[in-house]
Amino acid sequence: CFGMYAQLNTRYTAICENDLGEELRIDLPLATDSTYSLSVAQRPQQIVIKPLVPMDSMAQEPLFMLAQMRGAPLFQFAFSAEQPYVALPKNSIPNGVLQIVLLNQAGECLSERLVFLKHQKNAELDVNLDKASYGRRERAHVTIDCQQADGSPLAGNLSVSVTMDKCVEIDSCAENILSYLLLSSDLKGHIEQAGQYFNPGNTQAEAQLDLLM
Repeated sequence: CFGMYAQLNTRYTAICENDLGEELRIDLPLATDSTYSLSVAQRPQQIVIKPLVPMDSMAQEPLFMLAQMRGAPLFQFAFSAEQPYVALPKNSIPNGVLQIVLLNQAGECLSERLVFLKHQKNAELDVNLDKASYGRRERAHVTIDCQQADGSPLAGNLSVSVTMDKCVEIDSCAENILSYLLLSSDLKGHIEQAGQYFNPGNTQAEAQLDLLM
């Protein structure tokens, strides 16, 4: 990750190359000083959001922030000279893609940022079968006990994928239920190896998710 100072009215191109030598060129938007943007910083306990306004904008123009996840509004805030930023508590935001929108007084979208929230403590599942093995097309009774990380019971809707070890080779980087529900379903386009962002062995997952957003 790096920063750069863009020259006014200059167009830049990002050149990306993978380990196989394949190259992708992406034309970036024209550099300008007349647009709004959002500064979003993830801290251990908070998400700090601050609007960046054009140099020629009206100092008294009202600006508002709306934060939502999967279509459900979570936070709204009115920026002011006395309060030019807002800090959102991360412990009140569930896992997933948080959409942060900057609005003017007319409700027009001026800027948008996506942030991924990934809490370390997830729900714990205890799965018990009524038998050690089953015959062909035999009914199976499964008991699932779902608890919070602190041991308190948790209610919810569950998705279950059942496969045969001999027929399916598990790829820790491939799309799975978790990556689809929390990531892929909220973003447009194809995400290469979506499961890698949820692999416990991937120590760079948070930084990679930030770049993906």
